[in-house]
Amino acid sequence: MTTASSTNTAGAFTITPGGQVSIETPGVYLVDGRVQIQGDSGAVSLQINNGGIEPEYSGAFLTNITDISGLIVINAILDLNEGDTVSLINASTTLTLTLLSAIIGAATPSATIRLVRLYET
Repeated sequence: MTTASSTNTAGAFTITPGGQVSIETPGVYLVDGRVQIQGDSGAVSLQINNGGIEPEYSGAFLTNITDISGLIVINAILDLNEGDTVSLINASTTLTLTLLSAIIGAATPSATIRLVRLYET
């Protein structure tokens, strides 16, 4: 992640230099991760506090057709503390993901994480 939307709740989180979302306000969050990939198969996982692949928070796009694109969507409800980090990682142990950068010539974000705080803890 490199940029935050101007519609974000001020002070709820920041983006670290490494591209992770760092939680500033603790609470229960709806986390929506999306990755657009170009061709071939791939898998993506939410990573919490640099903990590695989270099988219950993973998604995959499986095909043997190389000229097709796909959208991987991962949804989770997580109880996050101040200082926790959330990121999207390549969960394919043998595949390199090729991110889709444009659809019919229009630039689109290749990966997004949306956080909605449901309530404060």
